[in-house]
Amino acid sequence: MLTVENVLGLLSDSLIGLYILNVSPRSYYEKRMAKLYTRRTFALLVLMLTTIVLLEFIP
Repeated sequence: MLTVENVLGLLSDSLIGLYILNVSPRSYYEKRMAKLYTRRTFALLVLMLTTIVLLEFIP
């Protein structure tokens, strides 16, 4: 469980770091695809983090 928490923390922090530093592709098509993948990744991370939090509190 600790390893999964560490991996999810690294993934979410790297996503936030890229967003804060405004790192993005140059072309319009690539920006559109990157935005789609970012939304999917963010939704998946939120789901996984929520699952881990719930598992920590359930005995």
